[in-house]
Amino acid sequence: YGLNRETLQKLADKGYKLIVTVDNGISAIEEADLAAELGIELVITDHHLPAQQLPKAVAVVDPKREDDTSPFKDLCGAGVAFKLCAALEGCEDPAELLEPFGELAALGTIADVMPLVGENRTIVKEGLATLQDTLRPGLQALLENAGYAGRPVTSETVSYGLAPRLNAAGRMDTAAVALKLLLCENEEQAAGIAARLSEINTSRQQAEQQIAAAALEKLSADPARVLDRVIVVSGEGWHPGVIGIVATRLMEKYGRPSIVISTENGEGRGSGHSAAAGLTIEEEKIGAFRKAINDWAAKEYSVPKPLPLKLDAVADIAELTVPTVQELSRLAPFGSGNPVPVFLLQNAAVDGIWPLGSEGRHCRIRLRQGGAACFVSFFGTAPDDLPYRMGTAVDAAVEVSIFQGRGGPMVSCHCCAMRPAGLGNAPAEQAARFDAFLSGTALPDDERLACLPTRADTAAVYRMVRTGNVFADDLQPLFATAGPENTGKTLASLTALEQLGLIERRGSRYQPVEVTGKKDLSSAPVLRRLVEGEG
Repeated sequence: YGLNRETLQKLADKGYKLIVTVDNGISAIEEADLAAELGIELVITDHHLPAQQLPKAVAVVDPKREDDTSPFKDLCGAGVAFKLCAALEGCEDPAELLEPFGELAALGTIADVMPLVGENRTIVKEGLATLQDTLRPGLQALLENAGYAGRPVTSETVSYGLAPRLNAAGRMDTAAVALKLLLCENEEQAAGIAARLSEINTSRQQAEQQIAAAALEKLSADPARVLDRVIVVSGEGWHPGVIGIVATRLMEKYGRPSIVISTENGEGRGSGHSAAAGLTIEEEKIGAFRKAINDWAAKEYSVPKPLPLKLDAVADIAELTVPTVQELSRLAPFGSGNPVPVFLLQNAAVDGIWPLGSEGRHCRIRLRQGGAACFVSFFGTAPDDLPYRMGTAVDAAVEVSIFQGRGGPMVSCHCCAMRPAGLGNAPAEQAARFDAFLSGTALPDDERLACLPTRADTAAVYRMVRTGNVFADDLQPLFATAGPENTGKTLASLTALEQLGLIERRGSRYQPVEVTGKKDLSSAPVLRRLVEGEG
C-alpha cells in the first residue's frame, strides 16, 4: 500500500513523469527521494499526521501540516483530493465541484469513518443528494446490486451497503476492481463488475466469520484472557484483510481494546480495532507482547471505566409518532461525530416477544407504556435467550427511524441496550471493579470487602441459577434481583460457584452441575483472594 520503491521504478520504466498520491505519502521520505532521482515529479495528498520532516515533492497537500492555514482539519484522503481538484479548476469555492464530484468525496468520507461535521457534513449531505440520482453507471450498478435502487440513499446506505463492497476488493483481491467500477461508463460492464464485487464481499464476510469464530474459540479455551485489559489473539494464516474487522467485533463484544494477529512463516501482522493500531511482530514474541501491553494497561488504567452509552433525551412511546421521527432527518447525515440520536424509554413493559430474521436469531419486542406501544428490534439475541420475560419492566435505549410498511410510513425502533427498569449505573461500575480485581488489580480494602459475599449471598445466587433464568451474556436481571448494591458480591458468588464446579455455562445460561459430596465454599480461589486481600 502507498508509495514503494518497486512501484516507483516500474512507473519510471514506463515513462511516467508525474505521480499524484491520494491518502498516502506523507511519511514516504525515502520513496520521495527516489522519485526525484528517477526524474518523476511528485504531488502528495494525504490526511495523516506528518512527521517533523516532510517528503521532498512538488507539493505536499495535507490539512494536518503545522503550517497549513485551512480551517477544517478532518478531511479524509478523498476530501483532500477533492480540494486539489477544486484548486486545479480554479474554483473560488470548492462547493462548485460538489455537483460533478461530491458523490465520490462523500463515499470516501463515510467509508473512512470521518466525523460528519464542518466541511465533511457539507460534502456528505450534497454528495448523497447527487448519489440518489447518480449518472455514473458504476454507482448505479452498485446501488442496484446492493438492493438500494429506488430507495432513499443515506449515510447508512454507504456504510452498510456500498463501502463494504468497494473496500472488499482491496481486502480480498485487488482494489483495481473497485476503481474499474467507479470509472466504468458502460452499464452492462458495470453490472458485471458490481456482481463481482458482491462475490468478493461475500468471501470477505465468510472469512471474517471464520476468523471471528476461531478467535472466540481460542478465548473460550483460556477464559482468563477475556479478563485482559487488552485482548490479544493470534492465528496461523488468518486473512490480513479482515483481521481489523474481527478486532472491532471483539472490542464490541468484550468492551476493551483488541488486537488480532495473523501469523505466517514465524512472523505476525496485527491490526487493532477502530483506532487502527497495526503491528509487525515475531510470532514467538506474541506472548511477551500480550503480557507487556497488559502490564502497561494495568498500570495506566488500574480500574477501567465501563463503556458509556450516550443518550440524547428521555422519550415516551406516545411521542414516537411518524411526524416527530421524520423531523429527526433534519439532523442527518448521521455517522461518526454526528451519531443517530438515542432515546431512553423508561419503565416500559415487555408486552410481546417474537423471533426476527430467517433463522430466528434476533428478537422483535413490543414495549408498552400505558396505552402506547412500539415494536423494537433486538439484534443478536434469540427469543429463548432474552432475559426479559413478558411483563418485565425495562429501561430501553433506542434509535428510531421510518420505514415504509404495507399501510404507509411507520416508526421503527432499534434497541441499543436494555436493562431492568430503574437499575441505574452502579452495577456496571461495580462489575468493572470486580473484573479489575480478577485480572490482578489490588483494590482498596473497602472496595475489596464490598465484593466478599456471605454464605447466604452465594446460596441465594445458586438458587437463582437453579431456576434456569441466569443469562450469562446479560446478568443485569440477576443484579436487580440480588440488589444493585450487591453486584460485586453477586459476581464473586458466580465466580466461586463456577470455580468449584457447582455451576457451568450451557448455551446462553448458567446451569447447576450434578456433584457428589460437599464442596468447601471458602476454598474457592476468588473468595480466598477477597479474604486475604491479594491482587
